[in-house]
This record gives sequence, structure tokens and C-alpha cells, in this order.
Amino acid sequence: MTSSSVTAASSVTAVLAASAAAAAICSPDGALPPTATAESASRLVHGKFRFFQARVVATRRLGPSIVRVTFGGEQLRDFAGGGRDQSFSLFLPQAGQQVPIVPTDAGDDWFGQWRAMPQDQRAVMRSYTIRSHDREHHEVDVDFVLHGTGSAGSAGPASRWAAEATPGDRVVLLGPADQDNRSIGFQPPADTDWVLIAADETALPAAAAILEWLPQGIRARAWIEVPDLKDTQELLSAAEADITWLVRDPAQRPGALLAEEIRDASLPDGAPYAWLAGESAMVKTLRRHLVGERGLDRRRVEFSGYWRLGATEEDLRTEKIAAAAATAGPVDAGLPDAEPAAAAAEPARTEPTTAGRQPGDAS
Repeated sequence: MTSSSVTAASSVTAVLAASAAAAAICSPDGALPPTATAESASRLVHGKFRFFQARVVATRRLGPSIVRVTFGGEQLRDFAGGGRDQSFSLFLPQAGQQVPIVPTDAGDDWFGQWRAMPQDQRAVMRSYTIRSHDREHHEVDVDFVLHGTGSAGSAGPASRWAAEATPGDRVVLLGPADQDNRSIGFQPPADTDWVLIAADETALPAAAAILEWLPQGIRARAWIEVPDLKDTQELLSAAEADITWLVRDPAQRPGALLAEEIRDASLPDGAPYAWLAGESAMVKTLRRHLVGERGLDRRRVEFSGYWRLGATEEDLRTEKIAAAAATAGPVDAGLPDAEPAAAAAEPARTEPTTAGRQPGDAS
């Protein structure tokens, strides 16, 4: 059972949520090698993930800012998504290529080999979450945010690709071969009484999938911020879910309205579990508020910066690699994951200087 509300904000008419993969190394013209058939399977990556070749089956516009792309293919019969905020890596072809170029048979060394390729030849890699998974038909739905795709926009390559995607377009996914995988961040403890969900448009698909996953008998409070009233959606849940849609003013920083609303909200009693995802600054602000001011146990707050205003996903991935190198830790920046540093969206390349410039690609 769900209920939705529309909240008005000052000056806004308002308010109603891996990294890698593609076909085995392709020839320079983008053709698939003979071994990359629909029946072939790539080597496992870190025991839990696999490369899946797929094609666009259909596209559907969900609102001014969001398009849903359905991917299908025989290899996806082995895609083992665990629901909730299951993330994966999407590989797209460069301009002039028919298929993405990715070393899918390199096993755990694929990321190093991919990074060593010329940037204008290796596949474009972006991180996303699964909106829905049709196991019977071997299909997955992925929702893309399309900000900046107009004639004067500054959209990134994945946003531009999604805006122009047509059935038959080839892609590669690096996704789970096991339902129990590290790419699911939403893991509420067994004693959870109620769930808090905070998401912007990039985290809307994951928030929607989480609400669908929640069982009866648990209470959920969800706040979802979108750039346009027509981007709101009907979300279903067996849980007792109270959903508040927030539509930001174009002049507002993404996530600011969301953080303000939750700071002022009255929260339920009982053992909570919070899931925060979207623009990095918003996520950090809310986590600090919930832990420092509301007294939530930090272990019961799952947070993920899907994108950061003013940075590309390449920037965030490079930072993650540098941080791992500085601490002599493992460099897993190429795996789909649900860690706080993971980037599941491709934002605008610079701080917005005019009202209306928004992040590019969604989770």
C-alpha cells in the first residue's frame, strides 16, 4: 500500500533513484569476433560478475527528463540480479563503432586492459542500477536521465546515446552472475521497523525497485526529488509506504530541496534503516544530519554518491583509484558496486552557470 503527496517549496511549483563491460575485443570496425556468439559466456570476473552482450529491445519516454531503455538477448538468461539497488556497468560504442570494444575474456584483468586502450576506441563505460528484470524474457529495464540533450545542452555520451537509442543497438553489460553480490547496497537488518529512502532523479530507479522489494509489515518513508512535475511516477509497494515527491526550482542546487525537507520531517519511532542516493553533496549532508543530529547508528545508514555536481564519472573513478593506491588497497574501480564512492550517473561537466543545467546520465 502506498500513498503519495505533493509538497510545495519556496518559488517552485512543486512537488508531487562495476564499472565495465562489453563484447570481447572487437575488430577496429566494431564487428564482433567469431567467438562472441549469443551462446558464448565470458569468464567470471571476481567470481560474481560476467559480461553480457545485449541489444536494445525498446525505448519509452517516462517524462521530460527520463527515458526507459529495455535491453535483451540470450546471454541475459544468466543475468542474476538481486533486485533493490542492483548496480551494473554499461558499455557503449564510440562514435562510428557498431559494438563496444571491451576485453571481456580477460577475467579479473579486464579493467587494466580496458584502461590501457586508446580512449577514443575503448567502450564508454557508465554505472547504472536495474529498474526491473524480466527473467522469463531475458530483459532488463534501465532508466536514463536526459538532462542536457537539447541543442544547447551539455549531456555526456551516455545521455546522448540513450536519447537516440533504437531497437537493435548493441551494448555490453558487466553484471551479476550470482544474486548474492556486492553490487547491492540496500541491506536492512532483520530488526528494522521502518525504512527512510532519499533519492534524486538519478536514484529514482533504484528507489522504485527498493519499494517494490519491501515486504508487507514494514513502514517506509520516501522522499524523491525530480526536476519536472511530469517526471513523477506511480510507485508500487507491498509495504506501508508514504512517498513525497519534490520538484525543485531550476535555480536550486540538485538535492538541496530534498535535504531541507528531510531535516524538517517528523520521523517514525522504532529501529530505522536509511538509504540515501543521488548527488554526492546531498548524500553527505543527509548522512551527517541523520547520524550527527538524529542519532541514527551509522551502520544503519546506507549512502551512495551516484554523481557529483561538476565532475564526470571518469573524474570520480580516477579519484577512487588514486585513493586506493594511496592506502595500498585493492583497485576495484572497474567493478559494479554499491560503495559510497561509486558513481552511477554522469553529471554536467562544470558547475551550472545558468538555471536549468542539470546532471547528464542517470543511475
